Amino acid sequence: MYFQLVSAWGDVPLILEPVEDSRKVNIPRTPASAVYSQVLKDLQEARLLVNTYEANGGPVHVSKTAVQAMLARVYLKMAGAPMNDVSKYADARAWADSVIQSGAHALNPSYSKVFINESEDVYDNTTKEILWEIEFYGNNVGALKIGGRFVNYLSVTNTNAAIGNSYGRVGTTGYLYKLYNTADLRRDWNIAGFAYTNGVEIPKAATDLYTRGIGKWRRKYETVTPKNTDYGPTNFPVIRYADVLLMFAEAENYVNGPTTRAYEAVNLVRRRAYGQPAGNTVAVVDGLQLAATGNTGYDKTVRVIPVTLSGGGGTGATANATVSNTTGKITSVNLLSPGWGIHQRLR
Repeated sequence: MYFQLVSAWGDVPLILEPVEDSRKVNIPRTPASAVYSQVLKDLQEARLLVNTYEANGGPVHVSKTAVQAMLARVYLKMAGAPMNDVSKYADARAWADSVIQSGAHALNPSYSKVFINESEDVYDNTTKEILWEIEFYGNNVGALKIGGRFVNYLSVTNTNAAIGNSYGRVGTTGYLYKLYNTADLRRDWNIAGFAYTNGVEIPKAATDLYTRGIGKWRRKYETVTPKNTDYGPTNFPVIRYADVLLMFAEAENYVNGPTTRAYEAVNLVRRRAYGQPAGNTVAVVDGLQLAATGNTGYDKTVRVIPVTLSGGGGTGATANATVSNTTGKITSVNLLSPGWGIHQRLR
């Protein structure tokens, strides 16, 4: 909680002992650097006191890798604005890498399934992508009232009780929609391409990019019935393995430059986003079509074709394309030199 406070407001009162006198409310703010130091101290101590993910059996109890991931997040925040302590990039890299090297976590091959699981109260203990999530339970009917409400605000507006009421208090923007590549599967999951009318999903017009709701969490997947207007069991992810990979890539890039490992960490996330297997060697870059469709008039000789990408900056971006001997289509594009511009987009 103190990390959330210091991230949002900078200097905040740091209270480490119970306040017994309710009249003592004018507590001075503590410099952000001291608050960050306390957060790091607490995390370092917690790392030695908690179990492994495997011993916990799920992401709702804090595990060692969850603490390591949070240490990476805190150090990375300290490395950037407003503290700008660039020495912390090395720490962020080390802690993110400790999670990667543990081998305990991987990406769920389905991006949408990550969020469906949270609504269905399913722990993905196969890939273990979610390192730590806040668990909500039930629909606040009965004695145990620990349902959550965030999904009611962060989903598509709906008044059908069977599917699950949603207020749609937070929307998306056309600008965000256009930032996604058309082949990026995350776009149409995160930004709902439909609206509800009497509980029926009605597709949005292709030109309507400005009234779309958030589709990441969808109450129709909740299994607790009858569904409550305000409360549900959908869990909230605090940190995922995708976060760890991207934090490692950013810190690695600062410490050692755009290394193979930095690109591979980014491409693991982007391959999933483009529906590619994790073990693929294709470098996924905005604007590249990974598999040709339609035209079958290509040369069907198996060979590697050099590709030059314009606008890469510096000496330009280059890649090799591989052609299938059965379809004659380009099946992959392997990025050789990203160029400065493409490197910036990957970050």
